[in-house]
Amino acid sequence: MIREDDLKLVHYAGGHSPQLFNVRQDPWEISDLAHNPAYTQQLNQLQKRLYTLLDPNTVIEDYTRDQVALIEQLGGRERILAISEFNHTPLSNP
Repeated sequence: MIREDDLKLVHYAGGHSPQLFNVRQDPWEISDLAHNPAYTQQLNQLQKRLYTLLDPNTVIEDYTRDQVALIEQLGGRERILAISEFNHTPLSNP
């Protein structure tokens, strides 16, 4: 996610389409502007800016690798799921 002025770009991993919102005019983020031709330039600019800050695909790969390692370190998925109480957020399913 990146925001510039009133526009907010939401980037999703896994090939899902990005979303673009004008958060001042649409604070509930109901109207996705990403497929509106009038916003093509802004969409491209925000995507370019996001990729100058980080590579979202690399972030997801790093996250997934770290989660797999942590699951292994904790004894595997089944062992983790057998824990009756958590003192942290449960692991996702990478």
